[in-house]
Amino acid sequence: RIWTNFYESCYKEYDSSSGLTKQEHAEYCSCSADGVIEKMEFRELLLLETNMLQEKTEEDQTRILLANDKLKNILVDCISKIYQ
Repeated sequence: RIWTNFYESCYKEYDSSSGLTKQEHAEYCSCSADGVIEKMEFRELLLLETNMLQEKTEEDQTRILLANDKLKNILVDCISKIYQ
């Protein structure tokens, strides 16, 4: 369920101006969801989500997400795979 929720929330953020095709974006979301499942504990994700929900704007929510080094490294690794 965590994988599906992460993947779906990632995928719905697709924007054609990002420079990624829909297929590349799907690969990025899949890689990110895999990384979250493999490298993060449920408690970490719950705390992260709780902190995000306290923020009012999407920009502030993104700032909270990227402040988590473990998640940031997962996302960077996945986008790097797309551009290799």
